[in-house]
Amino acid sequence: ARRATALAPGNREYVALLRVLEGTPSPPPAPRRAGANERGTSEIRGTKPGTPRRGKLTWDDVILPGRTKRELRQVQLMLESPDKASLLGIEPPTGLLLYGPPGTGKTTIARVLASEAKCRFFTTSPAEVHSMWIGEGEKSVAKLFDEARAAAPSILFLDEIDALIPSRSGGIAQPSDKIVNQFLHEMDGLVQNRGLFFIGATNRPDMVDPALLRGGRLSRRIEIPLPGEEARLQILTLNVAGARLSGEIDLETLAKKTDGFSGADLRALVNEAGMQALIRIDDDGGEEAVTLGDFAIALENMAEPE
Repeated sequence: ARRATALAPGNREYVALLRVLEGTPSPPPAPRRAGANERGTSEIRGTKPGTPRRGKLTWDDVILPGRTKRELRQVQLMLESPDKASLLGIEPPTGLLLYGPPGTGKTTIARVLASEAKCRFFTTSPAEVHSMWIGEGEKSVAKLFDEARAAAPSILFLDEIDALIPSRSGGIAQPSDKIVNQFLHEMDGLVQNRGLFFIGATNRPDMVDPALLRGGRLSRRIEIPLPGEEARLQILTLNVAGARLSGEIDLETLAKKTDGFSGADLRALVNEAGMQALIRIDDDGGEEAVTLGDFAIALENMAEPE
């Protein structure tokens, strides 16, 4: 324990273990500055709806197929007006699974849904839950649910849910099984979750525990696909809005060349082209704008190795 603490003095768990073994009392926690985030919480966890760090998010901030956006707005309306939904004979879902390739904006969609439905937003990920200490993961899950229930109406977003609540092995006990069981218990256990809606996000829906997808949990599934050509053009247009472009650049042609790119890939492409322009201008003092050549180099740099 001493050697581990010496190698990684910033690791709180090593330091705590050493104090337990040596019988040294733990120091009192340092006073927390107003507005600072606790360890293991997201930067917008528990923030008031509509006030994330970069301003209010709306459905205009996400570019999706019309049918997908309509399904998400249906969920929003059920969260906003549960009484109206009940009057129409609708039994609102308790949770939603967003699945699709990486970089398609699943986290942003969850934030927009919370903002538009006027819900507080809570989130967690595998790194925040899994611990080297037995029982700590289950305590973290219980605390998270208690906070979200107390702030209802709220949305609890479970990122990388395939790693957070993986499919159990069936007969082979794994340390993560207890955390999976704790999540399932909190979702439909003895404590009612009125006003609490669950959203899970994954790139691998086949890796999620089947018990999570039944009624009363994440009973609704919505695929978030890679953008088509028209959507890529819209995303590129949004991403270059603050950049000075050369007159030779045709975004429609660029949208055709980026088949298979996600929204995150397109943002990275624009950023890479800007970086190429920056070094080119510094080297030869050329046109102070992002040129077609800059985008060509950026596309080449982002191409997957064969």
